[in-house]
Amino acid sequence: NRNNKLFTWTIAATGARFDEIASLTCENVVLGVSGGNELIKDSKTYLDRQVPIPPTLVYRLAEHMKNKKPRDLVFTTANGNKMIEQCYNPDLRRRVKLAGITNKHVYCHCFRNSYIMEHIRRGTDPLTIAKLVGHQDVNTTLGYTKYDYDLILRGAENHPFFSRAIPGQRIIEKIRESLEK
Repeated sequence: NRNNKLFTWTIAATGARFDEIASLTCENVVLGVSGGNELIKDSKTYLDRQVPIPPTLVYRLAEHMKNKKPRDLVFTTANGNKMIEQCYNPDLRRRVKLAGITNKHVYCHCFRNSYIMEHIRRGTDPLTIAKLVGHQDVNTTLGYTKYDYDLILRGAENHPFFSRAIPGQRIIEKIRESLEK
């Protein structure tokens, strides 16, 4: 189901909630050559927010929306209704199984978790992440880091007292990483 595949990519690439993407209308998606954005009608806070769409998705979304009217939903079920998780989840479970993932329970919100964690791992400011995903309180965003011990350890390594115990080669690597950024 190409619709479900594109729906999954959109959730994974934007960090939006399931219902936010399921409720997305064509008039709220702006696509450009170098990327795009979508106006998300936040399903929890009822505040609208702009969410960037990566350039890799722009062409696929444009093709998908080509014959739709502005007020049409971007993603619908086969019979044209709004997507609901109960109908989407069996397809997701099938895709997870085909990918050979057997040791993890994958559900739609995992994509949101991954989106937030990737931003944190890459050093994005938590306030920026909170704005992107629609969290009113940055502590909600920081709550996604509670299970990532490696991230906590890297944070500790940044402290001057800790860094004195780091071998010289590791310090050189960290300087090189900083310069590359």
